[in-house]
Amino acid sequence: MSLSNGVNGVNGVSGANGVNGVDGENAVNGMCGVNGMKGVVSMNGVNGVNGVNGKHARPQVLLIGDIQLAHEEWRAFGEIAELRQIRDGSRCQFLNDCRDGKFDGVVAISRTYDSTEITGRFDQEVIDSLPASLRYVCHCGAGYDSVDAEACAKRGIAVSNTSGAVDASTASTTMFLLLGALRRSHIPYIALRAGQWRGGMQLTHDPDGKMLGILGMGGIGSAVAKRAVPFGMQIQYHNRKPVTKDKNNVGAQYVGFEALLRTSDVISIHLPLNRSTRGIIGAREFEMMKPGVVIVNTARGPLMDESALVNALESGKVWGAGLDVYEKEPIVHEGLMKNENCVLMPHVGTASLETQKKMEVLVIENLKLGVQEGRLKTPVAESRDAGLGPQLVHSDSKLSVTASDDYYSLTDSSSNDERTIAPRYETPPMHMQPTIQEAPQSEATIPPIRPLKDKEIGEAEKQELSPPEVHKIKRKPVSSSSSSSEGTIIRRPMSVVSPPTPGVDDTPYIQFAIDQLTRDEEVAGSRHHSRREEPYYTPERRRPDQSRGVTKAPPPPPPIPPKNETRQSPTDNAALHRIYPFLALASGHGSGNSGVLFDTKLFATTYLIPQISYLRKGGLWLAGWAIAFWLALFTVPLQSCLFQTRYFAQDGMWRWTSVQAIAWVLFVLYLILTISLSTLICRFALVETGLKWDPTSLADIIAIFHRSNILNDFQRSEIEETVRRPAKDLRLGYWRRSQHGEDTFYCVADENLPVSRYSLERGKMRPVNSQRQLDLEAQHPSTSGPDSFKVDIHNPSLRYRWVPWFLKDTFVVAWIVIAVVLLVAFLVLSFVNNAVEIGFVPKLPSPTSDGGFSPADFLYSFIPSLLGMILFLVWQPIDHYFRAMQPFASMADRDGSTAEKSLLLDYNARLPIQVSIYALLNGHFKVAWISFIGLMSITLPILAGGIFTAQFVRSLQDVRTEASLPGFEALVVFLIIYAFSFLAIFPTRKRYLPHDISTLGDLVSFFYKSPLLAEGTFREPKSKIALVTKLMSGGKAEEKYNSHYAFGIYMGLDGREHLGIDRLERPGYGEMLVEF
Repeated sequence: MSLSNGVNGVNGVSGANGVNGVDGENAVNGMCGVNGMKGVVSMNGVNGVNGVNGKHARPQVLLIGDIQLAHEEWRAFGEIAELRQIRDGSRCQFLNDCRDGKFDGVVAISRTYDSTEITGRFDQEVIDSLPASLRYVCHCGAGYDSVDAEACAKRGIAVSNTSGAVDASTASTTMFLLLGALRRSHIPYIALRAGQWRGGMQLTHDPDGKMLGILGMGGIGSAVAKRAVPFGMQIQYHNRKPVTKDKNNVGAQYVGFEALLRTSDVISIHLPLNRSTRGIIGAREFEMMKPGVVIVNTARGPLMDESALVNALESGKVWGAGLDVYEKEPIVHEGLMKNENCVLMPHVGTASLETQKKMEVLVIENLKLGVQEGRLKTPVAESRDAGLGPQLVHSDSKLSVTASDDYYSLTDSSSNDERTIAPRYETPPMHMQPTIQEAPQSEATIPPIRPLKDKEIGEAEKQELSPPEVHKIKRKPVSSSSSSSEGTIIRRPMSVVSPPTPGVDDTPYIQFAIDQLTRDEEVAGSRHHSRREEPYYTPERRRPDQSRGVTKAPPPPPPIPPKNETRQSPTDNAALHRIYPFLALASGHGSGNSGVLFDTKLFATTYLIPQISYLRKGGLWLAGWAIAFWLALFTVPLQSCLFQTRYFAQDGMWRWTSVQAIAWVLFVLYLILTISLSTLICRFALVETGLKWDPTSLADIIAIFHRSNILNDFQRSEIEETVRRPAKDLRLGYWRRSQHGEDTFYCVADENLPVSRYSLERGKMRPVNSQRQLDLEAQHPSTSGPDSFKVDIHNPSLRYRWVPWFLKDTFVVAWIVIAVVLLVAFLVLSFVNNAVEIGFVPKLPSPTSDGGFSPADFLYSFIPSLLGMILFLVWQPIDHYFRAMQPFASMADRDGSTAEKSLLLDYNARLPIQVSIYALLNGHFKVAWISFIGLMSITLPILAGGIFTAQFVRSLQDVRTEASLPGFEALVVFLIIYAFSFLAIFPTRKRYLPHDISTLGDLVSFFYKSPLLAEGTFREPKSKIALVTKLMSGGKAEEKYNSHYAFGIYMGLDGREHLGIDRLERPGYGEMLVEF
């Protein structure tokens, strides 16, 4: 008879969706039962599941990266699973696609050598974003430190690695280094290449009869032992406990750790890298070793103290060393490079075609077993401990493909046991609707970025920009899941999902109830529509959604993003410099406007000449303001001589009178300033700046560029002396990724940037400039090789290349000498022979004219005040650059710096007195003092312009220019402080950078590949308060990772090393290299 939901028994009537049981009841979610028994896991049961038109509904498997060698095996696997693939992209894009539901329905993910380059490490953030349907992550590597297996286990995701596949290759590399270090065969090899027959020849050692001590007797250690026996070597080993006979079939003797060190002629390290083993071989351990010992390390560099090794080599304690791994890769200790007794290889222990193919085949076997039988062949220890997979085979170290987990491990499972062990429980999967195919969308049909009209943004904001923080419980929305090239699978709404058939285990039904209760779309209806496979990143300006015909629940009241957030900047000129680049990007006028990223300064770099550079950018009104502001600087010297004394004979007394000519000049200058300021205010009132708030700090800039599609254009820019890029049509505003996309975001982007540029490489489509040199063992992109960029970012001469010209050591010394010499000359001329007290002959007419003008009083008021104003203006660029460089100086500390003292610093947007106070509170004493001197120096033109007056001296019966002694003494004190303050402007090494930091392009070059761009902290903050709150309070990333930020060498989103800004430490990558 007919069963509910189209589930029928044999001889029954065809039911909905064509799902048929076999002699009994059909299992939940399309699993065929046998004689009423439930199927295995959430994949196909016995006899399969029939979909629409009788086609086989296959489980979805996502491949991240490319298969390099096992192409036939992968094609065969495609017959039982629907294969989807990601070939390029970034971590940020992957996270957003996961959250958008693009990968819903995927049950297994295959991580290849390219995966870290594309998605970054599978850490807590990534795992939290993975689809709920995911059950397996099959990693192509024995070392799986790029996957947080513990976090996966908590989510019920089983992880597998390729343990055993790399044993032979790594063991062969170990023997090569061992024999090379014993025989020092590289020395005559190099001499022969240099044309010297037997040059450098010396007597060396044979391996026969030597005692080989293996530290870590796992799969690789056992393989090394087997290879060493034919060379006549005796074998002993140390492990946490003795290994079983199947791993010790050469009769190796088990000894203690110190006994192994004291009695071994050769020591080979094969340990995992963890807290217990880091630095396990140090100076103390080298002292225990026999004189003339040979040491080989193909596991992990940080297991051994390289400085201690260098000392042992130089002292002769160590005869030779064979190394394939290093403590701070790709940096090799200088002592090792110079010592000819070291055989060195650049971490290529498993770089062979045979090993790579074996690893890929093993991954495919794990995928096949996972989707067909609900088990993995090589689950990692964390998955086994969580009951997520049968303990079938030996699993190597989490942190090293050349190390065994038997050293400090909890289990000792057999490597050949492949018994099927049932998983602890099975979570009922969802019913799947039939596959609906759509025509694939080619790259040529992808629409380019289009600007958003102002009138369209209101609705878009209401629907797309409501904050996700309104719910305390974060719920994952139901989304359609898109396939790669064959079409799109549409998931049935949860409203039509049937409860599971009762069984023995209660866990599935509890899970099912939780799923039902936590579905927002159960009430609101599905908000997702079928969509074609999109290119990985095709942003376009946001348009209102007009194409959906589904019911939507009213969205919660959203915040209204400000068109121009009102902020009373204490310094108008500084605010103008800061905002103008964004104003130009938001206006959309002209083509090729990307020049504002590289030409427009974010702060004034000089005040001695007017900033007329705005004229070249078409900003006539801004250039007018700059000229008016510069002319206004002369008002202080002019005001110092505005009033003069005049004797009025009719009254018989002296009176102060204004100098009419100077008064009119001041009136004109103030009128020009007023008109320019009024024009500026009106201009900003009539135009949109495109900003959500005032970008005063590095954190604001990162938030604005966090999803920009121009970041790839900044490749290598961090080490360029001058950052320049070809002109582009950039806009600042709201964008979305596709014609029907749900993802709206705010950033600077290129309107006409093509989707993805590809080149043909060995018959496959590859992104242009894509480099696929990989460290096969670490599962990270290779940091070795002839790439000059990798060498350059480690070059101290490039890292510490730039400071402003006036802060270079030579000029600072010159400023100090000049200041001291001029100060001494001023004091000598002033006080020798009582020149100040008795005055001096003005040598100019002193009587005041009818217009109030006295040549002598004007000269000795205007000129001293003008000189004082020049001193004041000379100090301002010094002040501004120290303020701007302080975030980088804070992050250049070995321990990094908190966000409050680095990314959030906004000294250049504050008044000098505010800067001094905040800098003192933050411990930035040099900035506090320099800013204080910048404020104090304004007293120089004020005092200098009012101390000298022409007076008639009765005793001399002559007119003399005399000084007011209280004012003069105050001026002398301030001049002494000013002159000796030049001693404080020596920039420390931390303030040296690869290039200037005065433009947006300069700043972007230091974070264009930073993992910060993928963090939720910088993702669409609604206001400055929200951004500061995230940075200061700490979210998931801040709680899990080090909350300090640093400026140094970091592992970028593309999996390559870059120089710039990131968190000081990230799991799986260690600390940034800050000082070098």
